[in-house]
Amino acid sequence: MIQLQADLPAGLKTWLIKDTDFTIGRSADCLIQLEHFSVSKIHARVRWQAGAYSLHDEGSSNGSWVDGQSFSSIRFDDAIMVMFGTLECNLRILDPLFGSDHFGRFRVATASVRVGRSAGNDWVIDHPTASGEHFILQKHESSVLLLNVSRQGTRVGGLPIDETVLAVGDEITIGDVKLVYLKAPLVEVAAVFDPPQVTGKNAVFRASISGALARDQVTALAAYLDAAVASGASTIELEMGRCSAMHPHALDVLVATARKCESSTRGLVLLNPAPPVVRAVALANASQWLTISRSPR
Repeated sequence: MIQLQADLPAGLKTWLIKDTDFTIGRSADCLIQLEHFSVSKIHARVRWQAGAYSLHDEGSSNGSWVDGQSFSSIRFDDAIMVMFGTLECNLRILDPLFGSDHFGRFRVATASVRVGRSAGNDWVIDHPTASGEHFILQKHESSVLLLNVSRQGTRVGGLPIDETVLAVGDEITIGDVKLVYLKAPLVEVAAVFDPPQVTGKNAVFRASISGALARDQVTALAAYLDAAVASGASTIELEMGRCSAMHPHALDVLVATARKCESSTRGLVLLNPAPPVVRAVALANASQWLTISRSPR
């Protein structure tokens, strides 16, 4: 998952993107739309491949720059400050990180990652003592689960395991190879705003919000919902079954959006909200503004 912050003329804006291949630019077709005169319609693309992220300039008019140097393609492993034209942006990786002295570093950017000697694995450990497919890493919101699938076995902290939740610093041994869990997911910015879709005869704007809606996500949430209002949809439906926490300011944003919808003959519906969302709505007496539905329309 990538966090991107852009210092736009209208103010600082934040996106949290879980896609592993997406475009950045001025066009509405880009997943991250940067409304700035120096940004091209399709300016850059982020890709995840073989456990690492790369950033590619897509032939932009004003170029892309890191540390004062223009580039056509670069790999980045943590956080970088990048200029798209003259617009300053910060890219930060929020995924778990694993490393090996001989087989490099690997970001777990997808829900499931296969590790082993065979070329078909996501992380290839080309060593004779590793199995063709040795273990699987499953990423959850705030943890990583390791599943052994090798007859040779997998050790974590020196102990043989079939399945375990990993902790940062854990040493994983497969044959004669050692791997280390270096960094955990950054749960303090765990909220994810899935790309929206406008569907149906009545133009329903449908999207999903998951993770903890902390204070840090309020600006991003407001921008996300402003885009929903601007879409012209007759109804805005937010699937919130995986929303694990909600800051009061985030609830204020939902209510403000609902009031905008009411004044423009549109409606805001919370689909299948998780218990923390239901409690927040009840405690704030916000049910007069927020409609809750237990099944998709």
